[in-house]
Parts: sequence; structure tokens; C-alpha cells
Amino acid sequence: VSRHTARVRGALLVAPGDTEALELKDRLPGWSPIARQALPFRSILVGSQTDPYCTAAWAQTLAQDWGALWVDLGAAGHINADSSLGDWPQGQALLQTLLKD
Repeated sequence: VSRHTARVRGALLVAPGDTEALELKDRLPGWSPIARQALPFRSILVGSQTDPYCTAAWAQTLAQDWGALWVDLGAAGHINADSSLGDWPQGQALLQTLLKD
């Protein structure tokens, strides 16, 4: 736990990789096991039904474990700069919900 946790207003978590899956474990050494306790701040986890790096079911499990709101973008693939989302107004709106007091 960081000594700065109390300063965090919220976390917008987007497209987590399943670092415990064999295909990612070697590419991201030291990232597993994934912490599974509730986060001490508000959070939203955004995922996709077609993300090749993390199944929607696993992302939903992580959201539940972390106490995060799950947002499903449908068949969006891996959500990153190559996802053709541009400035991603939906992401901006989600972030604003976390910044409200």
C-alpha cells in the first residue's frame, strides 16, 4: 500500500492484460499474481468482449474483486491507441464521473 493512496480520487482502469495467462506471463514477468483485494478508492474498469489479452469474464472478475464498476465496450478488441477511439469521449466521461465529489 502506498503512503499516497489517500490522495487518489479514482482510477480509470482500461483493458487490463491477464498477466496470469501463459501467453502474457512470460512477456510481463513480475506482474503476477494479480492483486485481488478491493481498491481503497473509486474505480471503473473498462474492457471488451474481444480483447485478445484478457477475456471479458476475467476482466469482470477483476472489477468485482477490486470493487470497480465494470464497463463493457462490446467487440472493441484491445482498447489502446490503435483502437480507433480517437479522443474517446466515453472514456473522458467515465473519468469525469470519478473526479466528482
